[in-house]
Amino acid sequence: MANSAQRIEMSFDNMRKIGMVLCAVLVLIAIATIAVFGSALVVACQSILNGAVVIEGVVELGEGGSIALPNLALWAVLLLAGEFTLSSISFDVARRQSPFTIRHARMIAIIACLFAINAVMGSLQIGSDLKIMMGNYMLSCRMNSALLQIGDSGITLDVGSIIAMMVAFALSIFWRYGALLQSQSDDLV
Repeated sequence: MANSAQRIEMSFDNMRKIGMVLCAVLVLIAIATIAVFGSALVVACQSILNGAVVIEGVVELGEGGSIALPNLALWAVLLLAGEFTLSSISFDVARRQSPFTIRHARMIAIIACLFAINAVMGSLQIGSDLKIMMGNYMLSCRMNSALLQIGDSGITLDVGSIIAMMVAFALSIFWRYGALLQSQSDDLV
């Protein structure tokens, strides 16, 4: 019995350490995300002020680059929401609290809704890739990477975002179920 209690305590300590490391890494990734998308927004604004052509929210940059502002905004929100959700879960694990909370389930459901919006944008062909030329270097991000065009009908589906949305909704349901089980377990003890 004492050996089992020691293993459980060691497991909690390992989870706490992993939670702290993940939380720190996710904060760094969030800072990098803000820097990259902030830089892209600054480049787009400077280009607009310098007379760049804007067609359907896509800013055409010199040297063949372009920035799709609707996609840029959506992906910035999507990535930051995902990073915030994962860092919140990691922070709870680092504090030796259960990551299974209704709040986390809602946050995961919000991410699924953002993927649904991205799927609609991709299917309707709103926006395009993000391409910024900087001298000999190019920053490129494909916003809707798994588009499926159905025959010659012109119908396009963003399969990647649809699958990501379904996975996020499923995770949200599982997370909510885990939170309810956790609540029941806490009430029994």
